Amino acid sequence: MANEEKKDLGFFENFWWNLKRIWADCLVLILLIAAIVFLPAPESGLIALGLAKLMFISAGIIHAHITRKLMWSYIDFNQDTDIVKRIMIVVWYAVIIWGWARGG
Repeated sequence: MANEEKKDLGFFENFWWNLKRIWADCLVLILLIAAIVFLPAPESGLIALGLAKLMFISAGIIHAHITRKLMWSYIDFNQDTDIVKRIMIVVWYAVIIWGWARGG
């Protein structure tokens, strides 16, 4: 979708369009939080560590997506976009996800 078309969308259309992009991560995050709240604690520390890392990575993806949308306008990777903008977005996602995966 071109930049001009993206600006014409209303708030709710834009919200649903962006939610469709990260629905899997939102679902994983909700399921993990529900499992932590409602299921008994795992007896193995390795299982707890795996659940925590998966939860942190899913939260990092959602955090990176939301902050990118707030800070920069839509960047279409299918068009001839400046290489610096492409690298900036990739680094932005990687740094935030890495920070969440490291625990803060």
